[in-house]
Amino acid sequence: MRRPPLITFLTYERLGNTVASLPSLLDTKDDFELYIMDNNSKDDTWGYLQSVKDPRIKVKEKFDQNMGVGHALNWALSHRLKDQDFINFEYDFKIINKNFIQDFHDIHKEFPDLLAFSATAPTQMERIKKTIAEQPNRFCERNGKRIYYDTIMGFCSYFPYETWNQLMYYDEINCLLDMELQARIEVMGGIAGKNGNLGFSTGYAMDITADHTLDSAHCNECPVHKNICSGDQKCIQHYKRIMSNITNKLGFKELHRITDARMHKGMSLECNSIFSGKPMSQEDKKSSEYILQLFKEFTERGND
Repeated sequence: MRRPPLITFLTYERLGNTVASLPSLLDTKDDFELYIMDNNSKDDTWGYLQSVKDPRIKVKEKFDQNMGVGHALNWALSHRLKDQDFINFEYDFKIINKNFIQDFHDIHKEFPDLLAFSATAPTQMERIKKTIAEQPNRFCERNGKRIYYDTIMGFCSYFPYETWNQLMYYDEINCLLDMELQARIEVMGGIAGKNGNLGFSTGYAMDITADHTLDSAHCNECPVHKNICSGDQKCIQHYKRIMSNITNKLGFKELHRITDARMHKGMSLECNSIFSGKPMSQEDKKSSEYILQLFKEFTERGND
C-alpha cells in the first residue's frame, strides 16, 4: 500500500485556467497531499485560491515574487517524504479519471520498467496511434493497461518515489524543465533500448486522461477574462503565442542542445538550483537572461 502522493499545483496570473483546472483535481476520489502555490499573481488568482477548501490541501503558499516554475516545485518537493510518490499537476489541464491516483499505481504495478509516466491528452491520441502503427514496439498492453513509450510532458506526470529519490530536484536555470528532467531519466534508464521499446524509460498511460482547459478554445471562451487581455490579465492563449514566437526565435536545435548534453553526460548532473543555494554558472545565467529578454520583447510588442 503506497502512501498518498504529494501533488503540486502552481499558477501565476492564470485565473481563467485555474478555475477550470483545480476543481477537476479536487473532484477526484483518491487521497493525496496537495501543495498549491501562487507565483505572486497580480490578478485575482490568489483570492480565488483562498476560497478553495478541501482537507487534502496541505499548503497554500503565495511567494513574494515570481520565483519561476522550478523554484516553486522544488520548494514543495522539499516537503516530500522518501516513500512518497510525486505528481506534477499543471494549472491548464483537467483530470478526467476520478480515481486517477489508483490508476497511476495500477500502471506502475504492471510496468515497473517505467521510471515515470504521464496522463494522455485527447489531442495526442491521433499522433500516438499513427506512431504505434509505424513503430509497434512503442506500444504495450498488460492486463488491460495500455502504455505508449515516449518522452513525457509535465502536465500530469507521475513519478514513483523510487524514481524521484534519484532525480531529487528540478533544474531551475535552463528554462527547459521537462526536457532536462527527461534527459536525466534516460541516463538513469540506460538509453540503450534494453526494454525493446526504443530505449524509452517513460511513457503515456493511454487510459488516464487529462484534457487541456483551453486547448481548442478561443480567447472569448475564457471563463474569467473573456476576450480582454490587458495589463496583468493575460489569458493562456496570449502566452502560448508568445512562447511560440520565442521557440521559433531560438530554434529547436538550441532548445535540444542542453538536453542532448545531459543525456550523453556532457554536463554535470549535480543540483543546479537556486533553491539549493548553489551559485549559477555564467553560461546558465546568460541563457536564462536571453530567454527573459525575448519574453519581455514579445510581451511588450503584443505580437500575435
